[in-house]
Amino acid sequence: MSTQPQTATSRRALDALIDWLIAEDEAETEATGGCPACDTQHDEMCVACGSCRCDTHERCVRPTQEA
Repeated sequence: MSTQPQTATSRRALDALIDWLIAEDEAETEATGGCPACDTQHDEMCVACGSCRCDTHERCVRPTQEA
């Protein structure tokens, strides 16, 4: 493990990499039918209305589980 302090250049490069990775993740979430704003994946959308976690679901009625 390095004990040298980070330079401003290496910190900017790290910040740029983090920003790029976040953008990449958000683009993949959106491309697969999810919501990048709240990071809801397609298979995590509300069963009753199909909305993500950005919306409130007071009126949603969850379907009953059929045996």
